[in-house]
Amino acid sequence: MMKLPDGLKTPQFIQLLQSIARLPFESLPRALNTERLAIAVLNKWFLSDLLE
Repeated sequence: MMKLPDGLKTPQFIQLLQSIARLPFESLPRALNTERLAIAVLNKWFLSDLLE
């Protein structure tokens, strides 16, 4: 299992990971559209964190 940075150990993010882990493989492409959005938000958050 991958280690999460402390900043990502929020209940909402862990819940998102758990819900994706429970999905049947066939429904992953649909779920990944939501996941892409989450990743975009996280990337922006990481970048703003790094730039400060």
